[in-house]
Amino acid sequence: MMKSNRASTAALVATVFFASWSSGALAWKEEGHKLVAQLASELLTPAAKEQIKKLLNPDDAPNITVAEAMKTAATKPDELRKEKKYKETAKWHFVTIPLSSDGYDRDQHCPKSDCVVEKITYYQNILKDQTRSVGERKEALTYLIHFVGDIHQPLHNADNGDTGGNEVWVSVGDGQGEPINLHRFWDENSVKAIGNAFEDKAKVLRSKIQNEYQGLKNEPVNPGAWATESFKLAKNNAYTSEILEYWKENKQDIKWAHEFNKKINRVNENLKEKKKKIDELKRLRYSDSEIHKKEEEAREYYISQVKIINRQIIAVYNKTVKKKHNLAEYIELEDSVDSLKPL
Repeated sequence: MMKSNRASTAALVATVFFASWSSGALAWKEEGHKLVAQLASELLTPAAKEQIKKLLNPDDAPNITVAEAMKTAATKPDELRKEKKYKETAKWHFVTIPLSSDGYDRDQHCPKSDCVVEKITYYQNILKDQTRSVGERKEALTYLIHFVGDIHQPLHNADNGDTGGNEVWVSVGDGQGEPINLHRFWDENSVKAIGNAFEDKAKVLRSKIQNEYQGLKNEPVNPGAWATESFKLAKNNAYTSEILEYWKENKQDIKWAHEFNKKINRVNENLKEKKKKIDELKRLRYSDSEIHKKEEEAREYYISQVKIINRQIIAVYNKTVKKKHNLAEYIELEDSVDSLKPL
């Protein structure tokens, strides 16, 4: 495995992302994480590759390449945090640094060591510890591959009271496209801007890495400095004056819309669970009448919850005349509720 005084090659790849787009900064989601893993695998020493192969290669596919094993590991933490037993890991993927700050400060921004900065150090120490079990070191490597990507996403390090840009909506290009939130733009659209096919993107980044690798490979591993660098990129590039002014003028409306979104998402998640139970009854060959009863209960639950949410939305809607379009799509739900059919 690479010595602790060498910069992570994944960090190098992440840094190079910022140079490949006209804005000066980039970010990524699933494909971006895989690109980081792919290019990092190409820069590993033979000894490091051998260690990674021993840790990551699954028993049912012992012959897959190191690159493929790393790409699989790169997206796993995002999959895990969706599961109930890994819920606490969600906050490990970012650090909240207010725009008013100068940069990362552990005492202020991560006093409980439960942010991406401190988790990189935590898992790095586990990975280096040869007395740890293979399972523990495999988990550590998996999280490291992912977190080194996350920490180089500017909006995983900065916040303006908008959950890292998740509550600010922007239009792309000529402004005629479907609006997306600012965080998602940096997660996904920036990666799309590099090229079309995966290998096309890798080729662009690979050419930049070849020129910069020698100057970066011996830099110390410093997650705090990485977070500060990403924070400054967010402050100077993501949170433009237009974005900040928009948030100032529309903050309350956006907050309302965000809260109603969360309520509707909870209803949808509960409905999915009810549907799973109904499918289980069908598998166990319960009577049609019993299944129909459960279907009707699920339908009534959905209708009642949507009506409650709609009444709340309309109450808010009637109190404000600003940005009514932010709420219109929810109000339209009321017209369609009665036409819903059983599951």
